[in-house]
Amino acid sequence: MRLVAASRLISIFAATLALGACVVDEWSDEPTTAVPAVSATNVPATATTRAGATLYAPEDTDASAADAGTRTAKSSIKAFGGGTIRGTAVLRQRGDDVVVELDLTSCSEGSHLVQIFSGYSCDSVQSQGSVWNPPRGENLGSEAGTISCGSDKKGSLTFTRPGGNPRTSWTVGDRSPTTDVTRGLIVVFAANDPSQRHACGDFL
Repeated sequence: MRLVAASRLISIFAATLALGACVVDEWSDEPTTAVPAVSATNVPATATTRAGATLYAPEDTDASAADAGTRTAKSSIKAFGGGTIRGTAVLRQRGDDVVVELDLTSCSEGSHLVQIFSGYSCDSVQSQGSVWNPPRGENLGSEAGTISCGSDKKGSLTFTRPGGNPRTSWTVGDRSPTTDVTRGLIVVFAANDPSQRHACGDFL
């Protein structure tokens, strides 16, 4: 009987010691190793965090490395210098070539010279500058570089500026200081008079 009682006391004492050890461990001041938290500010700009997972995308490349076949620019042509001509020009890069669609309204009947100028604004003759690096800014559509307007005061022209020629080829929106046609202005002259600028447009 005494042995049974003693055994029970020993079991109770052992259980008490185990409980005390748990309590000491829970409230222990001993340092523990913390798992570092992931801060959103430490995630690279090219990473996207979704449902706890971080997806890494390729680094963005400069716009000049964009697919040439997708670049398009548009110019809204407005009257200038007493003229009445208005219109639009759309330029599309197709491989090394540039396709141009030019539409004019309110233009006098006859042939109108069209050129690319190297200026920065259509506001004045001075800000328009002069022809862009001849012959690069000349011969739009033909060797004569003209568009014909009919008796309805309208004219349309579609042509391709071929690439591959280091003196005349264009690019669209690639920021090239040598070939990017969108850095300049499109200037339309009076009918049969290449001395009078009657319309101008910059590229959007």
